[in-house]
Amino acid sequence: LNFDNRTRQIRRISKIDKASKSLVTIDFILVTEMMNDVWKSREIADWGNGHTWVVSRGGLIKMKTLAGRPIDLVDIERLEADDES
Repeated sequence: LNFDNRTRQIRRISKIDKASKSLVTIDFILVTEMMNDVWKSREIADWGNGHTWVVSRGGLIKMKTLAGRPIDLVDIERLEADDES
């Protein structure tokens, strides 16, 4: 998936989980020049028995701002309200 003349790029991988017979989809966001600051601000988080890298709050706000869908704008308001608490 390419957006804004390829300045934002996503690679999507889907598979069916045999146990639950449900579709599992993972989006990989490529680090383009526009997304470089989001990549650099990522954080490590505990997950299961290990750790994984996740997008920072600021990075998530930027990504949602770029997407600009109505639900993203609602999410941004909530994220910014949490910062103020």
